Amino acid sequence: MILAKKVRLIPTPEQEKVLSNHAGAARFAYNYCKRMSDRYYKLFGKSVSQLAL
Repeated sequence: MILAKKVRLIPTPEQEKVLSNHAGAARFAYNYCKRMSDRYYKLFGKSVSQLAL
């Protein structure tokens, strides 16, 4: 049974730029939600559910 398959991506320069932009946006969203979660915990002493974020 094959459980995984390794694939190598060779993006064009334009695709590299798009992938980089998407990675930057994902990093920004993660860090923003992390900050909001930490702030909520400091204020109320409770964790925020992932759905609420």
